[in-house]
Amino acid sequence: MVFSSAAQLGRARHEAPVIFLLALAMLTSTGYVLLVNHDAHFAPDELSYLQLAQGEFTNIPAIHRYRVVMPCLARLAAEAAVALPRLLGSARPLPLGASFYLVNSAALAGAATLSYLASRALGARPLPSVLGLAAVLTSGMASYLTGLALVDSGFIAIISLLWFACSTRTRWPLLLALALGPVLKETFVFFLPMALLYGRFAPFWQRLAAASGGLALCWAVRVLVEYLTPGASATVPLATLAVEHLAASQANVSALFSGAGLVALASVFGLWNGVVLLGFRSRAVVQSWGPLLPSGTGLFLLAVCLHLILSGDAARMLYLTFPVFASTVSLVLNSQPWVARLFNPPTVA
Repeated sequence: MVFSSAAQLGRARHEAPVIFLLALAMLTSTGYVLLVNHDAHFAPDELSYLQLAQGEFTNIPAIHRYRVVMPCLARLAAEAAVALPRLLGSARPLPLGASFYLVNSAALAGAATLSYLASRALGARPLPSVLGLAAVLTSGMASYLTGLALVDSGFIAIISLLWFACSTRTRWPLLLALALGPVLKETFVFFLPMALLYGRFAPFWQRLAAASGGLALCWAVRVLVEYLTPGASATVPLATLAVEHLAASQANVSALFSGAGLVALASVFGLWNGVVLLGFRSRAVVQSWGPLLPSGTGLFLLAVCLHLILSGDAARMLYLTFPVFASTVSLVLNSQPWVARLFNPPTVA
């Protein structure tokens, strides 16, 4: 059953608070283990973002130093945590690791809630939609992104908002994603073709204005960072990093199709990959769920592929399929006869 009216989608939105709390409980449980059991040098990117949260911009790679949204939110959370002890005269260090953990958990739980609503809007019943969330939240990458001081959770939240907008064909989430996406991570530009070509439920001039505003905001943040930190310098200039990423793309592709690369990709979602494969067992099965995916799904996956090619961390980039994978698992399970029998048991005469 596909939602055909705003009222039906509105009923599904009443489930959102429960889904958010469920997702948050799962993420905080698994992420905490990594938070308290990893070395500070476990992930090089983490050191950059912790330094940004402390207000230090010196000798940070240019690819990291302008991604300030999540570090700023983590800093605010840390300041709030120590506000009362400081008022009482107790000097406390900022718990930045814990604040990143809380901010990232909330962002990824928000992404999960948006993905759930998208799956419901595409026609999945509640149980398959919850199982779709389980497919992405039980991934080891969920623990990685919430337990470490990284910014990927915010990026996944914004592309999940884009996925939600295209799945429900609602205008304001689309415009919000376009306006905030680039400042969270510059590579959001890879998702712009999907929004601009398949977001026809919003006037083109509004999409163009939101996208332009988002790019302008991203540039303004760069200018502001440079203005506020005139003596700071990046360890590697952005242009040099871009050239290095392009030069490494061929090696990255070779690594992806190596034995180790394929194992790394398969391990992101583990046995849940089997559910997706189940959905491709015949043309008839594909036709039962494939057409329900929103227009532009191919461009969304293409954007993820570009991330895979340009990044050396294939597993983390593949996790950007978060909303697509959740909806696909939901729709595949929803198309199975046993699910239909579970919700509509045969009556006994």
